[in-house]
Amino acid sequence: VVEVEVVDPAIADAGADYTFCESVALELVAGITPGGVWSGPNVDAAGNFTANPPGIYNLTYSVGGGSCLSKGTRRFDREDSY
Repeated sequence: VVEVEVVDPAIADAGADYTFCESVALELVAGITPGGVWSGPNVDAAGNFTANPPGIYNLTYSVGGGSCLSKGTRRFDREDSY
């Protein structure tokens, strides 16, 4: 007898969009759904994000793997500082 447990895959929720004016490195913490990883432009392996130059960056938050992989996107908008 083989028992199989079927579970619903997690849904990746990256959180609300974020607008800021300063040129700082942001440490990307987990999205609303824990256990995922961030990827996208200017994201390093440690999960740090540097928004330089100013602009709009769409980052992806991924949770799970294989057929249970779920991805969410969060927009980071770094505006020019005047």
